[in-house]
Amino acid sequence: MPPCFTRSLSYYAVIRNPGAGGGSAAVSRIDGFEQFDGSESMNTQSDKSPTAAECRILDAIWQLESATVRQVFDHLSSQRKIGYTTVLKFMQIMISKGLLVRDTSVRPQVYRVAKPREETQQGMLKSLIRQVFRNSPGELVLQALSLQVLSLQESTPQQIAEIRKRLDQMESASHR
Repeated sequence: MPPCFTRSLSYYAVIRNPGAGGGSAAVSRIDGFEQFDGSESMNTQSDKSPTAAECRILDAIWQLESATVRQVFDHLSSQRKIGYTTVLKFMQIMISKGLLVRDTSVRPQVYRVAKPREETQQGMLKSLIRQVFRNSPGELVLQALSLQVLSLQESTPQQIAEIRKRLDQMESASHR
């Protein structure tokens, strides 16, 4: 079955072919449903970027290294009001986005992150730079440094040294 997106009244559902690596969509109307099945991309890179809620789940699992839904729920519910089924649904979505992997050979099922924290952060930054800063990392850095909220006082000496080192490397590379 090709990837498709259906809509009936206010209900939306995404049906994907697991063997398909993305896909596109065309609109047709069948018995009150709109069906998208072939001509326009439905699986963009931004679809795979974690939302704020997904970032909280990723952070919990990075801290725990691997976790069941119950463990993630317990971790998150100590910080804010959230439902168990909400956490479960988000984690299922995160599997389809490639953010989490699940070990189904054990009960209860155990989840872990698909990529290390640094790789996920870099992917999100690349997307932000591309979408908001017109592919200019310099603009992102200038904006971050100009914010009154952010200060070097909140950074560790190691982080400040790494920033200086990378700026020196960039400067020396531009003089070649």
